[in-house]
Amino acid sequence: LDKIDIHPHLYLFNWMQTLFLKVLPLDVANRVWDCFFLEGSSFIIRTCVAIMKLFSSTLLEAAFEDCIKLLSCSPGEETYWTKMINERDLFNTIEEISLSKTVQKELNILLPFNSKLRAW
Repeated sequence: LDKIDIHPHLYLFNWMQTLFLKVLPLDVANRVWDCFFLEGSSFIIRTCVAIMKLFSSTLLEAAFEDCIKLLSCSPGEETYWTKMINERDLFNTIEEISLSKTVQKELNILLPFNSKLRAW
């Protein structure tokens, strides 16, 4: 995606600001929220990576405009998201993704939700 100048700030803010409510089907987003409250911020990062992994073959073949429309779930792209992102495939893909201890430590500094939740 770097080759066609698609950088994470162009789509990730929308995903993370709404915790995927604008892009995922409601039942799938609800499960993501449940896991987020159980596992913390690292689950959100793993979800982002899993979505990119599920879309990778399409994104690698698409032009800039098509990638942006898909990643931002523009009107007309919802059907594609529903077809490509089903709950089983998404959560199987999330399970395959692990974050290093260093990345987890950095996440806890940047997004201290984990420590606050555990203290609660």
